[in-house]
Amino acid sequence: MAQAEGYRVPDVCKLVGISYRQLDYWARTGLLTPSVREAGGSGTQRLYSFQDLIQLKVIKKLIDAGISLQRNRKAVVYLRELLGAERSSVTIMYEAVHSYATQ
Repeated sequence: MAQAEGYRVPDVCKLVGISYRQLDYWARTGLLTPSVREAGGSGTQRLYSFQDLIQLKVIKKLIDAGISLQRNRKAVVYLRELLGAERSSVTIMYEAVHSYATQ
């Protein structure tokens, strides 16, 4: 499943519970790009880290909870700017109208 360098796209889709098209769209639009390796043309594969998997799983759960992709995108951008490399220590909570990030 996981290569020494990271997780391949088919494995990521299976583990996160999303389609290839979703993952591809999210990568192409910058919602979450693979941190291990981007695709570099024909025959190369994107590779995702374990941290990427966690972030993708959170995005998927928020979408399943009714949070739009646009709001997910805003939250991801905000958290990246706010926390930088400290993203692993954040708890995200959503209410009907508001979202909160605590560290």
